[in-house]
Amino acid sequence: MIRLVAFDLDGTVLDDVGAASAESISALREMQERGIALATLSGRNVEKSLAPFALQPGLTDGMHCGAYNGSVVVGPVAGGRRPLVFEQRIPSDALSHLLAFIRERGHNFIYYYCAAHPALGVEERYLSDRRTQSTDRIEVQVGADFTFDAGLLEQIAEGRLGPPPKLLILPGEDRREEVFQEAAERFNGLLYIARTDRDRVEFMSPEVNKWTALERIGRSRAIQASEILAIGDGENDLPMILGAGIGVVMDGAADHVKAHVDGKRVRLARRFEDEGFARAMREYVLTEGRGL
Repeated sequence: MIRLVAFDLDGTVLDDVGAASAESISALREMQERGIALATLSGRNVEKSLAPFALQPGLTDGMHCGAYNGSVVVGPVAGGRRPLVFEQRIPSDALSHLLAFIRERGHNFIYYYCAAHPALGVEERYLSDRRTQSTDRIEVQVGADFTFDAGLLEQIAEGRLGPPPKLLILPGEDRREEVFQEAAERFNGLLYIARTDRDRVEFMSPEVNKWTALERIGRSRAIQASEILAIGDGENDLPMILGAGIGVVMDGAADHVKAHVDGKRVRLARRFEDEGFARAMREYVLTEGRGL
C-alpha cells in the first residue's frame, strides 16, 4: 500500500509554463483526500515549488516540500506554520573553493539565500551578481524576483550571508558542457554537481539528493520505503525513483534515465502530454490492487 507519493515538478506535473493540468490536480486532491502524504521535490525554492498549486484551496497546506533538489525540506502547515524538517547546506570549505572558481572564471551565478522563518519554515531570496540572458529566462520560467549585486561574491566570501543550500553557475547554452566538465574534475567528491536546464550547472552538498530528503520525510511520518512511490523525468530524480518502493519514470525522459525501468520496481508512465502523471497515480496508487 502506498502511503507517500513524491513527485518532480517540471516535465512531470508542470508544463513548460509552470502549470499543472486539471487531471493532475484532480489526482493530487484525490490522493490527499484518501490520507496519502504528498511531497514535491524539485530544484526550485520552497515558494516557487508550491506556487503552481496556490490557487487550489488547501492542497499546498497538506504537502511536504523538498526544495533545492532536496537540500531543504519543510512539512505541511500545522498551527499556521510550516516546520523545517531537514536542511543540508554547502560545506564551508567546499564553498570557499567554489567561490574561487567563480572569481577566476568570471562566472555569472545565483546564490540561493535561505534562512529559518517561524511561519514559512524558510525565508528565501534569489541573489545574483548581474543580470544576464540566463537570469532573465529564470525570471520568466519560475517567476523569480532577483536582487542583483556586483559585490555579491565578496559578501559571501566574507561570511555575511553564510553557506547556501544551493549555488547555480550560469555559463549559457554554448558553454554549459565545458563548465560542467571542468567543475566535475575540480570538485570531484567535494560537491554535488549537475547540469540543469540547458544553460545551468548547479552545486550542492555532496550528501544531497532527492532520496535523502524523501527518506527524511518518510521517517517523519513513520512511512517505510516500500510504502513510497516516487515519479520524475530527470537524472536528478533517479535517487528517489530507485530508492522508493515503486519508482516511475515519465516517458519522454532521456534514454539513460529510462534505462532504469525494469517493469517491476521501476515503471514507465505515459508521456507528459498524455497525462502521464495522472494516469500513473490512478494505476499505481488510486486503484487498489493494481500495479502493487
